[in-house]
Amino acid sequence: TITATAILLSTPVALALSRNISFVFLIAVCAVLVLPHVTSFIAKGANDRTNLRTRKFLPINRATIAWLFFTVFASSSLLWTPELQRGWEAWLQFNVAIAVAAVCLLVICTDQRKLPQMHWAFIVALVVASCLILWELNNGSPVRQALGGSTEPFRLNRAAVATAILAPLMFLTNNNLRHLALKLAVVGLVWFTAFSSDSESAKLAIVVISVTLLVAQVVKPSFLLNLCFAGLLLSHALAPVLAWAAHAYIPYALLDVVGYPSQTVWLYIWSAHAAQIPDAFFLGQGIQAASAATLTHPNVGNVTIPELGLTFHPLGFTHPHNFSIQIWYELGLIGVALSSAVIVLAWQKLRELSANDAKVLSALLAGAWVVMWVSHGAWQHWWWALLGIAGILFALLSNSNAVETANTDVTPATETEPMNH
Repeated sequence: TITATAILLSTPVALALSRNISFVFLIAVCAVLVLPHVTSFIAKGANDRTNLRTRKFLPINRATIAWLFFTVFASSSLLWTPELQRGWEAWLQFNVAIAVAAVCLLVICTDQRKLPQMHWAFIVALVVASCLILWELNNGSPVRQALGGSTEPFRLNRAAVATAILAPLMFLTNNNLRHLALKLAVVGLVWFTAFSSDSESAKLAIVVISVTLLVAQVVKPSFLLNLCFAGLLLSHALAPVLAWAAHAYIPYALLDVVGYPSQTVWLYIWSAHAAQIPDAFFLGQGIQAASAATLTHPNVGNVTIPELGLTFHPLGFTHPHNFSIQIWYELGLIGVALSSAVIVLAWQKLRELSANDAKVLSALLAGAWVVMWVSHGAWQHWWWALLGIAGILFALLSNSNAVETANTDVTPATETEPMNH
């Protein structure tokens, strides 16, 4: 578990040097966590019931079943997608990332491994990652160049997003005044890193996460978590309508005032893809069909944004830069219904979380969802691997907090709030 934790904590640092490393790291973590159980099982024999623990290692709940239906439907869309090879690769990488993260969480939550003081290592990892990003940005990426990588500033965007997304996990552990001051200082460093980078997603994520954590101080945690899930579900289901409304009613001047003028481009991209959804309303165009949208919709032409001096094809960006729009476009109403079912069933399961866990999860969900909704594609394996790593760290840090609380809190165990993952 210590080795796996070291790999997890090094992820934001490694992303500054290699943009797709999170997927590799997630698989490495799974191998480190699962291999001892496999070797133990082989050594003791399949007939050893205490070693098999079938009910613990193979839990089947409704959210898992809904996800299986979703992934089966996504795979069936390979039959009609215009991008068979890209679709197959995307489907495989997406499902590997999800499955590997799920296996890691099963092992952690079944064994209840607890690592006291892990939160200090996590804080150090965030500080190191932020400092590395700032160093690379301000000095022409000398470390990346020494490793044979390119030096363009945008190459550090994924690392900036990772530090922003992982930052709220600090608040899973002891939040006394002294520790809280340190954590707020680290959050300030993450803010500075995000706004020094070229990543609009990192900037938006850290703002949304910070606002959510502030709101968590004045509202009931369960209410906040329900609010986040409700917003996630509604924005997913109503994405085409919201995309049209955003394009129709959000002026360039407003985006310019808030420092996000490039979002005007995304509004055109979203609305252009949303306009094609009725062509395959129920089944969608097929997984990764968005990468061939300019060919399948020849009637759509270029658009010009005078304020930015840009002329571009709104369907020519390989994906809509919006998770929900892409699911609507590629998998249709059926895909949206199945993915919505996963969200609803996961929502029901996560209501069991403790109050502090619910606050942190709300911030994590809000930050991750806003990035998915305004920037990322639906099938980017590095992103799903990063979310898987965030989930694993959530479980480990929460467990770490549980053992620290048990060692320091005088409240009887029967009266403490249960830690559920």
